[in-house]
Amino acid sequence: MLIRLAPALVHRLSFNDEPVLAMSLDRTARRCVLGLTGAVINPDFVLDGVRVEISSWVTMEIALHMEAGSSRVLEDLPAELATVDEFDVQRSQVRLGGFLNQAGGWCELTFQQPKLQVLYGSRRLTSA
Repeated sequence: MLIRLAPALVHRLSFNDEPVLAMSLDRTARRCVLGLTGAVINPDFVLDGVRVEISSWVTMEIALHMEAGSSRVLEDLPAELATVDEFDVQRSQVRLGGFLNQAGGWCELTFQQPKLQVLYGSRRLTSA
């Protein structure tokens, strides 16, 4: 059974290059789900088995940045994210950034006015 992270803590979440175990993006249904090994709330508080659910957004943009410096906006994600290196939650926007699995390149997904829910399996303190 997964536990819902209190909404007041979501903006503190950091994934520190955690691997993405599974990812589903359905633009038509306006739903994006990521399963990750873990996340950090602060250096002493770690969540294990994290699921991030982003849904009901008004607009979504996918930007792909390649090593050669080129950048473009895409209609579809060419591959799943391998990691989540950036996670930024603002009042009306959620932005994910990470490297793509297999396709290469850096990808940013920006969701405008989404519903956001973070669930986790367990939590632990890293220091006494």
